[in-house]
Amino acid sequence: MALMQVGDIDVAGAEDSVSIQRHISAMQNECKKACPNEELLADRMSRTLIQRRTDIPTTRLDLLLEQYPPLSKDHHVSRNGYIYSFM
Repeated sequence: MALMQVGDIDVAGAEDSVSIQRHISAMQNECKKACPNEELLADRMSRTLIQRRTDIPTTRLDLLLEQYPPLSKDHHVSRNGYIYSFM
């Protein structure tokens, strides 16, 4: 099986639907905080990248922003060539 890389993370077989949902829940909870941990959010965004790519063509924008709240915030940070939005 070929390796799939997201930045420094080897994601081939590393994430299943349960772990993806846990990452999404952790992001949602972190975004509710007054000062969310940007490193944690960047890590969770990296780990859910493949799922987001699957979701984007078939999911309404409002539902995507609800599921992945870092996408709707004003603060931007670049990590491994990807731009993420945070509070």
